[in-house]
Amino acid sequence: ENGEAESSYLVTGQHSNSSAKAARLRCLRVLIDLVCEGGDSPIVAEAMFMLRRVIQRDPAAHVRTLHRLASLLCANRVRSLEALASICWLVGEHLLRDVSSGPLLTCDAVRVLTQRF
Repeated sequence: ENGEAESSYLVTGQHSNSSAKAARLRCLRVLIDLVCEGGDSPIVAEAMFMLRRVIQRDPAAHVRTLHRLASLLCANRVRSLEALASICWLVGEHLLRDVSSGPLLTCDAVRVLTQRF
């Protein structure tokens, strides 16, 4: 009886971990969508603030998210000046450190930013 309870706990724990990971990925996607589709509203600034906090906790785990944000800059899809400033800071702080993570994308993002500001 006790063994069944322990294995049930392990299965439930594993399930909630995978559910939590899926929920985190979904939240990141929603926040990024808000940043690129939200125009210049306070919601966009708040979404970018949350993204920045998540990325700064573990930048190595969010390299793909950083690339996505840099790509949004290059595609000129971000309208909020606060979001642009945050993305610029994150790209400069994290992607420029690791040359192997995409120096061309980073340089292109900086080029686009210099034209916009």
